[in-house]
Amino acid sequence: MEGATSTGASCVCPSLGIQKSLSLDKNVAIFTAEAADLKLATEIASQNGNQPYMIWTDCLSIIQSLNQQNYSQHTNKYLRTTKETIINFNHNNAPNSITIAWIPAHRGIIDNEQADRISKEATKQEANRSEKLSVDDLNSTWKNQMWEDTNKHIQTEANLKRTLYFQTYYENKRKPWFHNKKLPRFTTSWVTRYRSNNYNLAASLARLQIKNSCDCECGVDYQDLNHIL
Repeated sequence: MEGATSTGASCVCPSLGIQKSLSLDKNVAIFTAEAADLKLATEIASQNGNQPYMIWTDCLSIIQSLNQQNYSQHTNKYLRTTKETIINFNHNNAPNSITIAWIPAHRGIIDNEQADRISKEATKQEANRSEKLSVDDLNSTWKNQMWEDTNKHIQTEANLKRTLYFQTYYENKRKPWFHNKKLPRFTTSWVTRYRSNNYNLAASLARLQIKNSCDCECGVDYQDLNHIL
């Protein structure tokens, strides 16, 4: 969130009248913040046992990760803590249990919107220094920084060379234009070369000083792809 001091995590338990929030380092990944939401919720359940709990989250990937059987030292720490809390609660409070379920985001669901507001308030507070960044969060931060730095460099270079390409085709996306198009390699290579003005016609070859002239054999003084097509 622009202007935020930290990243907020929160949960709301309307039946108990409890709401909790946590201010995390502003560089944590969204997944980590969502996992911290569940950690807070399961903590409330653990501290107020003797009844079943249904915990709702609008992050489907969190639920899918919780359902995985294999956990390791690389598993998100909040996710691992949440899993352990659920297992312990279900064992110590049987037949009561904690159930995690998905709920759609931004649909006007009162308690979910309230949790979002609390999270936004938490971003205005200094991050809790006891909540350390994980290696995965650092990797995500580095990747984002490398992308931003690379993109700035590319756009600076665009002022000096390949101007036509950047004015016509360039998109600030992390996936190439042919992503998910299932085109043969020859086609993607051919289109990319012509878009970047690197092809075996006189205009391109003359620019690279491979030929002395941009002239076409038909007499036109500029043989480029537009002329051929």
